[in-house]
Amino acid sequence: MKQDNKKESGLTGYLKPLLDSGDPVAIAQARKEYRRRYKAAWRKAKRKTQKTFEISFSKEEWKIIRQTKQKQNRSYTNLIKASALAYCEKKYLVPDQLAYNTVCQALQMVYNKLKDIEECNMIAEPQSDMLFTIFSSIENAIEWHLKNPQTLEETICETIRDNPLYKLKILQLLQTLA
Repeated sequence: MKQDNKKESGLTGYLKPLLDSGDPVAIAQARKEYRRRYKAAWRKAKRKTQKTFEISFSKEEWKIIRQTKQKQNRSYTNLIKASALAYCEKKYLVPDQLAYNTVCQALQMVYNKLKDIEECNMIAEPQSDMLFTIFSSIENAIEWHLKNPQTLEETICETIRDNPLYKLKILQLLQTLA
């Protein structure tokens, strides 16, 4: 098949007139110019689909970001983007994604073992159905609480609601701290 019929594009098409001359300096310059134009077109196209922002931090702010990045084992960009989105959407940012994934994996392994027990007919069907229902509710509750932990205020209110005697103890504690 002849390659003359193909439409040349990209770098080869851009350099075609210079390749015939064989001038290495002109080819190198044209290659640089092509790359510059290509990058400019790519940046222009990217700016249409994605917005970027440049931010700066004081030394104290940077120290906080650096420490958080290390604790959460994230890149700076990922941490800042995830934190901003979590704040805007009023969602909780899971501080240790690896630990969260480990808990979810452990729950999945327990579920698989329950399935194995059911398949071996070691538990009667009504009991296995009830067991799966209970386990599913536990799994959903654990996952929800990991992603949506209670605020301190919610925890205090719930504690006082469950045991009204703690109200006085909590008030005394707050007064000693003030």
